[in-house]
Amino acid sequence: MSDSIVNARLVTVLVDRVLYARALSCFYWILSRIESELNHAAETDQRLVPFVNASTPLFRRDAIAQDLEYYLGPDWKRDAEKHSLSYVQAYLERLDYISSNKDVSILLAAHAFTQHQAFASGGRILASRVIPKGLGLDPHSTDGRKAFQYSSGDDAYIRAQRESVKSALDDLGKHMSDQEKDLFVKEHCLVFTMNNTIVTSFRVGWLNPLRAGMTFVSKALLSSRIGWMTVGVAVSVALYRYYYTSAIH
Repeated sequence: MSDSIVNARLVTVLVDRVLYARALSCFYWILSRIESELNHAAETDQRLVPFVNASTPLFRRDAIAQDLEYYLGPDWKRDAEKHSLSYVQAYLERLDYISSNKDVSILLAAHAFTQHQAFASGGRILASRVIPKGLGLDPHSTDGRKAFQYSSGDDAYIRAQRESVKSALDDLGKHMSDQEKDLFVKEHCLVFTMNNTIVTSFRVGWLNPLRAGMTFVSKALLSSRIGWMTVGVAVSVALYRYYYTSAIH
């Protein structure tokens, strides 16, 4: 799946609070399962203990829950369950298979590492620059952005935590068999594939691509030919989605 397609879909989601919350809720279910099962796996496979200890400061379940309540209200779980995607269920089934099979439960570390690193790196950039602008949030408040906030907002702290997890993963690799290492690499790639499938399956409607184009194209860029071409593409996508949707209903 092209990164440009995935990024375009993410930007489109970031102009609608409810749509953003429902997209974020996909990863609430996934990270809830990963973090819970990772702790359970460490109880039977001691090799995972240092990795779990290093990863715990990056756990996201509770922080995401706070954002979902902010956007969707106290009944957010019912809304999130109602709009959950089949691809999320497929991801959860994959996690269930891994966690129930002691021979491969170490692969949970591939999921934890990939998801947590994404939130702590790219997610931080989204939270500080893109999300406040797209969703009209107070840039001086963390409300609606807690999924990307950590116990210390200091970038040096977060970098140190990420490096700690990377180091723990390297140590974990030293205790893996060659077969486990091969499976781990394949699982890591599978995580990216499943993430991209989920993101590109978000239903963004026909108007949001236009709103995203107008929101994130700067005034300086609008004064250029490239800027108007960008808006033109957004309008074309919006009109296509509108007429396509009208035709099939």
